[in-house]
Amino acid sequence: MQRLNDRDWSGILEVYHSLSENKKRLNHNISARWLKEELLSVDVKTYGLKDGEKLMTVLFVRDQVEAQEITFLATHESYSGKGHMKGTIEEFIEFGLIRDQLWLEVHEDNEWARQMYTGIGFKEVGRRERYYSDGKAALLLSYTH
Repeated sequence: MQRLNDRDWSGILEVYHSLSENKKRLNHNISARWLKEELLSVDVKTYGLKDGEKLMTVLFVRDQVEAQEITFLATHESYSGKGHMKGTIEEFIEFGLIRDQLWLEVHEDNEWARQMYTGIGFKEVGRRERYYSDGKAALLLSYTH
């Protein structure tokens, strides 16, 4: 895993554009413009896993007062289902990049993601009802270091 910056924008955009419409919906319909703003924010650190020069997985982590929050995590569709997303989070934790708590939210219908996160050690700590555009809730998950 390595830190990414604005020079990696084309790779980040390629990962984003590879996502199916369903996966974009489960990511709260994140836009390319929003991703660019997050990438350039001083409060966000961006990491990725690469296969040579090709970006496989992207992780955006925003520093909050009480914790860090995963604001975007995605795997390029051509690398999907191979454990890279889980590996990215596990490396983030193992490398000591987490301060005290790591937060994220997940669409209530995204059972695969819920199982992955709880398997790593995240706990469900709350819900945001009708959070997504389809009327579904966001589940709030937290990992304590």
